Amino acid sequence: MVRFADTKTLIVSEELLLKTSLLNLNGFIEIFIVLVYHRNTKREMLSPPYWI
Repeated sequence: MVRFADTKTLIVSEELLLKTSLLNLNGFIEIFIVLVYHRNTKREMLSPPYWI
């Protein structure tokens, strides 16, 4: 029973880690797009672009 519980907890923690890492990756991609967009257009970052 202890091994089964440990394995189940490990699987749940791996799923949570995967979800949070995917969310962090998505946020990083959005920030990268905003920075590249503003650098290429050479505008001041007054407001974020609404197409994201």
